[in-house]
Amino acid sequence: MKKPLLICFNLLLLSTLMTAPEVSAGTVSLESNTPFVITNHPFPLELIIEDTADLYGIAFDLVYDADALQVQDSNPGTAGIQPQITEGSVLNSNSTATTFLRTALKDKTPGTLVYGHTRSGNLSGVDISTPVTTARLFWVPLTSGTTILSFTEASLKNSEVNTIADTVWNDITLTVYSELDSDSDGMSDEWEIAVFGDTQTAGASSDYDSDGYSDYQEYLNMLNNENDPSGNDYDPKRENAPGGTGYLMKKSINLVPIYHLLLFNNASEGSSNTGKTSILTPVYQLLLFKQEDK
Repeated sequence: MKKPLLICFNLLLLSTLMTAPEVSAGTVSLESNTPFVITNHPFPLELIIEDTADLYGIAFDLVYDADALQVQDSNPGTAGIQPQITEGSVLNSNSTATTFLRTALKDKTPGTLVYGHTRSGNLSGVDISTPVTTARLFWVPLTSGTTILSFTEASLKNSEVNTIADTVWNDITLTVYSELDSDSDGMSDEWEIAVFGDTQTAGASSDYDSDGYSDYQEYLNMLNNENDPSGNDYDPKRENAPGGTGYLMKKSINLVPIYHLLLFNNASEGSSNTGKTSILTPVYQLLLFKQEDK
């Protein structure tokens, strides 16, 4: 008598599992928005998450070469290293939800960064479809060359504190350029070669793309992870929007590099013509003179 009942229960359970909505596994990546990473100049890595549902927390160990990279210390005046991390707006729901973000060096030894980030309280998780930045992790490159940062002991958790299975974790390979500056123009030789093909094209005051930012200024803006007023990376071979850090003035061949333009018109007797100009000059006053024959 119990066998038919058991069969019906199994069929009902199988039907429920087959019709249950699938939970997106998710993808976690590290990305660098800095076009060029230069030794001894701090830069951030973006922790990007996409395509997951009911995300409540994230935890991982990040393994790196301690001879090539150093975690940037947020408080150098205290003992040990306090990793410089800034939280994104995803897990805290644009600062409306409480979160806990903790990072530390494993065993207080460089080489592995332990990371934990979670929502707090009786909250549901967040659904993520398009790529979003959940945090920025800051680093200082120590040597030039190629280096890899790899995820281990990694997991995403949902609001039931269950692991979100089949998550894809993408490691990152970085190319670091040396800050060596043999021509003392303030710019890395390797960066100049990568951008211009040599170290002679650009100098401390040159402006390759004539956009009002010197090549040196664009180099500095890049190192500071700045974008121009239009949101674009600084690129000395592509015109950037005016008004950003270090913007002077866009060069123009229509401007005459003098302070005053003196225009004389030797008119014949009885002539009423006066001298005129159609040239714009970078001055506050334009002096026009008329000299008549006597």
